[in-house]
Amino acid sequence: MLSFFVHSDLYAAGRTEDGEDFVAKCYYVVAENERGRRWRHQDTFRGVIVRHTEEGPAFVDNSTEAFGHAQRIVETCQRPRVVAIPVETQWIEIDPAYGSEAYTAAEADIVLRERADAR
Repeated sequence: MLSFFVHSDLYAAGRTEDGEDFVAKCYYVVAENERGRRWRHQDTFRGVIVRHTEEGPAFVDNSTEAFGHAQRIVETCQRPRVVAIPVETQWIEIDPAYGSEAYTAAEADIVLRERADAR
C-alpha cells in the first residue's frame, strides 16, 4: 500500500531589485511504500508567480493555489484503486524516507560500494 502526501522544497524564484535571490516554496506529491521507498510526481507547482513591471520583478504569492494543485493529485492517488508502484512515466524514484527499512538498505549498499572502491 502506498501513502501519498504533499511535499515542498525551496527554490530561487528570481532576483529582487536589489539583486538578492527571492526564495519561495514549490509543491509536489510524494508516494511512499511500507518499506520507505519514495517516488516523486513529475509535476511541480510553484508558490510564487513572477510578474515583470517597470519597477522590477513583482513576486505574487501563489502558494495556496500551488498547494491545492498538489493536494488534488494526492486525493486522486488515494482512491482505493491505487495500490501499486506509481507509473514510471509520471513518477521518479527519490531517496528513501530517513530511518526506514529502505533507507537502511540503501545506506548499507553505499558503505559496501565505498569499501569496495577503497580496495
